[in-house]
Amino acid sequence: MNVQFITDDRGTVQGTEAIVRDITGRKRMEHSVQEANRKLSLLSGITRHDVVNQLTILQGYRKIAAMKEDDPVVADFLDKIEDAAQTIARQIEFTKTYEELGVAAPAWFRLDEIITKAGKPEVMVTDTCRNAEVFADPMLERVFFKPL
Repeated sequence: MNVQFITDDRGTVQGTEAIVRDITGRKRMEHSVQEANRKLSLLSGITRHDVVNQLTILQGYRKIAAMKEDDPVVADFLDKIEDAAQTIARQIEFTKTYEELGVAAPAWFRLDEIITKAGKPEVMVTDTCRNAEVFADPMLERVFFKPL
């Protein structure tokens, strides 16, 4: 509802004007979207957990096979299996990170603090954005930081 006074030239209130808008449909839609996102998040988390369990089994069997096999060709295949399994694990971890995008409300963040937090000791960083802030998703730090 939006209400305003109607006044004459002297500022005396002569009446009111109001606009009423029914937002019931919009609120229902917002609730439906939130519920769908909650269900998708739950499904994604369960699926990710199940895939990680199977990946752990795969890596375990690869280690057992490596202990029992002396053939360098087979050992090379087992190393390639491990590399692929580690890549899958990183991709699964990324899906968890991506799932969190947009969950928290945007906020103001100081760029120099984010860059310092994300920096590596072996990389020298000089920033000229002291006290500069950006309004962003709390996951902004991921833009500056890539885990190994």
